[in-house]
Amino acid sequence: MNPFKSFKKEYYELQAAYNKLAEDYNLLVQKSGDINHLTTKFNNLTDDYNTLYDDYDKLQSDMDKLIAEEAEMNSLLETETEELKHREAETRKLIDEKTRLEQDIAALIVNAKKDRDQAMKLSGEVKHLTAEKDKLEALITAYSEDEEKTRRSIEEKKDLIKSLNEEIEDLRQNKEKYSNVAALKIRYDQEYVKVDDIQKKHDRLQNEVSGLDELKKHLVLELNELQSKLVEGKTLKLR
Repeated sequence: MNPFKSFKKEYYELQAAYNKLAEDYNLLVQKSGDINHLTTKFNNLTDDYNTLYDDYDKLQSDMDKLIAEEAEMNSLLETETEELKHREAETRKLIDEKTRLEQDIAALIVNAKKDRDQAMKLSGEVKHLTAEKDKLEALITAYSEDEEKTRRSIEEKKDLIKSLNEEIEDLRQNKEKYSNVAALKIRYDQEYVKVDDIQKKHDRLQNEVSGLDELKKHLVLELNELQSKLVEGKTLKLR
């Protein structure tokens, strides 16, 4: 085959491939819209998602802290309630002991009045029991004060737990406003895949078009060179 015709055939085939790629590229841009516009849209979506997710994450973190604090308060409340029950039981025992001493003292006083000979001896026992009774009264007073402090602490913790529950409920309701985070994440992933695929295809086509363009230039140079040689050969023959 004539080398010029062979090159010319290859050139036309290359031109056809080049035109097909250029057409594919234009269709891709038409179908997908402007790459920059699509990228901007995707970036805006990314910003929206990140902002929303950060808000949601902070909300969840705040809620977790409040729930942990509520659990700690409940644990302390349970401990103090048990302590109060124990203290109240001890106080009741002391009161019972005090009542018994008072009864013993009253009985000794009655006996002392009946038996003057035993009066001095019984008087000493009365003093001893009275001192024991006074100690019990002081202990009962101290226990009662501790009980009152514990009751106040329990009431404060109950109020705090109630307040924490209200805050948690408010956060839970606010959290529901972010229920579309999952849907937005799906959309984000879809847009990311779409942009990534289009960008890769765009880059691949650009590389292919650029490669063919370079090859086309090279073939044009070779064709011109070959044509010059053929013309030169014909000129020499004519001479």
